Amino acid sequence: CTLCHYAQGSCASIKTAVIALPDRGSTFDEEQRIQSLYIMQYEDLQEKYRSQFVPEAYRDTLETIHSLLSFYQKELHFIFTSPTFYGRKLLEVGCGPSARNVLPATKKIDDVVLGDLVPQNRLAVEKWIQKAPDAIDWSFHSELLATIEGYIDAKSGAREIEERTRRAIRKVVFCNVLDPQVLPEEHKEPFDVVLTCLCLESACLDQGTYKKAVQNLANLVTRGGYLIICGICGSDDYVVKGVTFPVLAASVDLAKKAITRCEFEIERCTSMEQDALQAKDRYCWQQGFVILARKL
Repeated sequence: CTLCHYAQGSCASIKTAVIALPDRGSTFDEEQRIQSLYIMQYEDLQEKYRSQFVPEAYRDTLETIHSLLSFYQKELHFIFTSPTFYGRKLLEVGCGPSARNVLPATKKIDDVVLGDLVPQNRLAVEKWIQKAPDAIDWSFHSELLATIEGYIDAKSGAREIEERTRRAIRKVVFCNVLDPQVLPEEHKEPFDVVLTCLCLESACLDQGTYKKAVQNLANLVTRGGYLIICGICGSDDYVVKGVTFPVLAASVDLAKKAITRCEFEIERCTSMEQDALQAKDRYCWQQGFVILARKL
């Protein structure tokens, strides 16, 4: 499977750590055992998301980090005010159960593809696009952006933003950031902009995998195109309806190094530190960041 193929090229650091342990030799069989455990970790994590992630409850989790989401929205709004993005084609990898992260982009971009690993997340997005009666209400995101965009009436502005975003979304597809291809063959195409927000830290359990995942995303970007990563630092896990999901302890430095090694030039990097007002968030974090990089 592609996950196995990917893992075989990414667990060298784990093997090295085992070899370096004192009073313990490393054989080929031992390395294979470690490799198998490594693969199982990722298979188990993905299955946990598929079977236990509840989109409706995730909305409640996100509301506990309002200041961080506001930071992301403001940064994405700033980025997408550039005329550079007119007529571009955008892919978001790991959109989760909403289109919240592409709301700022649709002021300039009218060709958007959303991708996620989890079936119930993709279904939730489809319901929102179709305005299904049981669709999740994400208006607190669109109202926030309406204020940023200068609408006098935030609720009216939010409705306009949501409608333009629905029109811009071409399709919602399966994706797996750990697969070197990311997208299934029938949906594979190059993109001018690839965006990911709070996905890499959730999908990756170690730094080697994080770097490989960034490479996978980078491969989807056309030359001269852009990669945008919205990340979080200082978080070990988060809880959705009583289920705990792990989060990689990433850093801005890790993200920047992973991006530049893929022959990208970082054009903008901003961050926000957590302050005392957010110290009691259920989803604990220390720093949020947004990186915009252009493919050379």
